[in-house]
Amino acid sequence: MAGPVVTGMDAIVQAMQDLGVLQAGETPSGDDADDVLTQLNRLIDSWNAQQENIYTSEFLTFLLVANVQPLTIGPTGANYTVSQRPVSIDAANVILNNTSPTTRVPLVVHTDPQWWMSVSVPGTATTLSSDLYYQPTWPNGNIYLWCKQAYPYTLELLVRLVFSAAEFSTQLVMPQGYWNALVLTLAENIAPMFKRVVRPDLARRAREARMLIQANNTVVPSIRTTDAGMPDRSSGNRSNWNYLNGSVNGRFP
Repeated sequence: MAGPVVTGMDAIVQAMQDLGVLQAGETPSGDDADDVLTQLNRLIDSWNAQQENIYTSEFLTFLLVANVQPLTIGPTGANYTVSQRPVSIDAANVILNNTSPTTRVPLVVHTDPQWWMSVSVPGTATTLSSDLYYQPTWPNGNIYLWCKQAYPYTLELLVRLVFSAAEFSTQLVMPQGYWNALVLTLAENIAPMFKRVVRPDLARRAREARMLIQANNTVVPSIRTTDAGMPDRSSGNRSNWNYLNGSVNGRFP
């Protein structure tokens, strides 16, 4: 079954009903609706900044602009135009679009500005970059490539999808679980506006609803160890801890 398709006004009314401010069939006053809409958009903005509240990532592809550093990404006069600048870049590839078959070459993505500051000759150009540093400035982000790209390959970015701001008539199309989490969290957030105390059952339901969507969004990273978790015998690093009796003894044979 598809997720619910509701409007910003639907979220406002149901949050106020869950808080006990409105009864079934009632509608909010214009001023109350405006204030709650503001709170709804503050909540959406907060969720966009939290990875665990985002249900998916998206792949963005752009044609690299040769010999330009940095490349900007965002909604305002950027090299790469998107509705909102990415909160982060989680992975990146250079796509060799002049080969058959098309080949992806992964870039090492850096988030530490100290790494970029350690690059001694940032203007060095090459036909194929190896590293990317993302600076999430506002309203556009800056993408620095090392070395600077000299050939217009395709740049592929993995970024988190973000929610758009809502208006009264905006359709909020969300995956399973989000409608409940959004409405109940909004009800909690607007309680001070209406001089209400959040009831324990409302707080519990809101917490459980958020935990549900966050559990679905949790990504377990891929890891790999040597020899299925145990160093090989030739490495000489095998522990002398005897887990059977909790003692330290000579090396295992």
